[in-house]
Amino acid sequence: MSLRHSFAGILLMFCLMFMITGCQATSSSNTSQANNGSTNGALVVYVTDNAVNVREKAEAYGLPVKTINPNSTDSELIKALLHAKTGQYFAIVNPVEEEYITGGAINDKVTPAQLDNLFRDLQLISKAGVSQLNRLQPSEPDHVRLAVFSDFQCPFCKRFDPMVENWKREFGNKLEVEWVDFPLPMHKYSFQAAEAAECARQLGQFEPYKEELFSEQDTLGDSSFVKIAQKLNLNKQTFSQCLVLHQERSAVRQDQYFGQYLGIHGTPSIFINGKLYFGVAPDEIEQH
Repeated sequence: MSLRHSFAGILLMFCLMFMITGCQATSSSNTSQANNGSTNGALVVYVTDNAVNVREKAEAYGLPVKTINPNSTDSELIKALLHAKTGQYFAIVNPVEEEYITGGAINDKVTPAQLDNLFRDLQLISKAGVSQLNRLQPSEPDHVRLAVFSDFQCPFCKRFDPMVENWKREFGNKLEVEWVDFPLPMHKYSFQAAEAAECARQLGQFEPYKEELFSEQDTLGDSSFVKIAQKLNLNKQTFSQCLVLHQERSAVRQDQYFGQYLGIHGTPSIFINGKLYFGVAPDEIEQH
């Protein structure tokens, strides 16, 4: 049995243990499987042919646009997902998981500025996703790449992390673990914690800092991050400067964009060699 199949079997036990739950971000977005036919890897914007402003905005931001007739099958699916009361609507499609990740009905209340903000964000998400897809794939054919999208204030992530450490010891260098910061907006200190962990990474102490963050998960506050750095004897000036000047904010934000691009809404979300295992049925894992 290959390492990939052995590891998938172990992950099955993880899914059963967590009952396919995890920390879920609150979102008004609807998701459903869709075959979008995308070939370039960028997010796709489905737009009804009477939503001209939306199509023009999406194209202006360099996003692929597929214009559809309001009476088409695709259009009816989008309308059902969005509970739209108007015939003008659009949906953003994730080309990796082929699902609708967000969308909206167009009416007089949608301003040009709101459309600008939407497609500016989607442009960033799309670029981050396309540029980082190699993070999901192993460096060698006989290796397994485990990409973990995690949040330092998510209790399920805290419980999952020791399992990852056990697997690293069991499988050695054939298991490649990729940590991806995905702080959820409902957790007050999770983004700051991610920044602090990335600052510790720059000092070669990501793993011990990560463990300390999880151990103090229930008491994290503004003063926690420097205290943990002091406990680990990190260079005070370098760490404090990195944290205060938010030198790792962009890196954390890029990780968030990557997760959004992949259609992730909760943590921990797990990819094995590019296949998502969050909310997946056990029989699908066995077939992997």
